[in-house]
Amino acid sequence: MFNATVILIVLAICFLAITLFALVSMFIMRGREQNREEVRAVEDVVAELDKSLDAAITEINKMGALVQKDITDKHNEILFLYNLILDKHKEIENVKDGDIISEMVEQYLQTHSAQLQLLAEENAILNSTPEIIEVEVEEVKKERKRPVFTNPKHEEIWNRRELGQTNAEIAKDMNIGQGEVKLILDLADRAS
Repeated sequence: MFNATVILIVLAICFLAITLFALVSMFIMRGREQNREEVRAVEDVVAELDKSLDAAITEINKMGALVQKDITDKHNEILFLYNLILDKHKEIENVKDGDIISEMVEQYLQTHSAQLQLLAEENAILNSTPEIIEVEVEEVKKERKRPVFTNPKHEEIWNRRELGQTNAEIAKDMNIGQGEVKLILDLADRAS
């Protein structure tokens, strides 16, 4: 009987051990399954973050390309303006200061001497007969039309206007600004 009791106790201990082993295994399996679910959830979050990050990087690259294009365009505009300024600077350097001053003085004298001469001629015309007045007025107009130029560029601008070109056409053909053409023609008109 002693043997049967020991066998029953051993069997009971084995049963308890197997049950305990099964319970522990079941808890471990549940823990692993929960860990797998948590890992899957974390992987899903990471995948979503990766997609969001990729979309953000794509947008940043697009914006970067637009900014780069804008910078390049502005750079080209600045280079164009710089080259214009450099060309004008070279043109100014090529003209001597004395030439500029003497040209200004000469134009000033021409303007005033032409005005005095015109006043004297108009006075003479007023004191003459009507037939002479018409002839003299036409002669005065012819004399007033063409000023004396010391700068060939200014003379070319005048000649182009006489041929019927507009200020814009002259500026385009001679590769200068419209304001410069207008200023030269205005000064020449005053001098004539």
